[in-house]
Amino acid sequence: MLFELASQPSADVGMSTDAVCDRNFSWMYNSHGESPCLVAAKVIGACHAGNWKVGSLRPGEYYTPPSNVTANMCSCSYSAYNLLSACTTCQYAVPSEVITGVILWANYIQHCSERQRSKIYFPESIPWNVSIPYWATKDPGLMDGHHFNASNALFFASQGIPDLVPGTPDWQIPDTGPTKASWTATAVVGGILGGFGGIMFLIDVALYLLYRRSRRYSLQHGSYIAQEKLKAITDIYLTGQHSSRLSNKPQISLVLPESALINMSSREDEKLGISTLQKQ
Repeated sequence: MLFELASQPSADVGMSTDAVCDRNFSWMYNSHGESPCLVAAKVIGACHAGNWKVGSLRPGEYYTPPSNVTANMCSCSYSAYNLLSACTTCQYAVPSEVITGVILWANYIQHCSERQRSKIYFPESIPWNVSIPYWATKDPGLMDGHHFNASNALFFASQGIPDLVPGTPDWQIPDTGPTKASWTATAVVGGILGGFGGIMFLIDVALYLLYRRSRRYSLQHGSYIAQEKLKAITDIYLTGQHSSRLSNKPQISLVLPESALINMSSREDEKLGISTLQKQ
């Protein structure tokens, strides 16, 4: 059974922690040798007049998400969630994937307003001497499982990127990987195969469009040729029918007397306006 343990403001000890991390998680420490638990106290305490303590966890305990009262720009930031989750992981000394105390990012920010969860990397009001490990500024909603993932965080930590300090502009925060930080061998192979599949799909689309274009041209050109052939065949057929009809008609021979031929010739000349004198 899990019990809540709130990291809470403290006017007596400032920003502090009594949580102890396992030495195998020393990669979670910042460049000043501060554990994620202490850095979490400094990040959240920035919105509480510099007073916040992150207590240690006993088996079955976890850190309480921001409530309607404690939700603010500090506690609702990427870095606050990632650092508290890392603090949980390093105390349990087991992978975050099997720790029930690491809650989903969506559940952690359920009481944060839209402005408070404006996807900032870390609050602007943190003290000038606070150094936040680069891995703690990554969007936890895009990590494997949609929560803090120690394997993903370790990958970012291995990039050798310096800690981020107050006043670091967004454009100076490097992007070291794809949107979703999935760094297993399966994910890498899947990405390669997915990219290859996308290229093959585009090639298939291009070939299909070329095929349709050539087919359309062939159909149009073939239709024109077919029409011309049909016309030629029709003409030949009709000509043959006409010739056949002419050949089947009875041949009538008329033998006219010479005087009749002369008279017919004269009539034709008159129609054409040719006089007998002109002919002579």
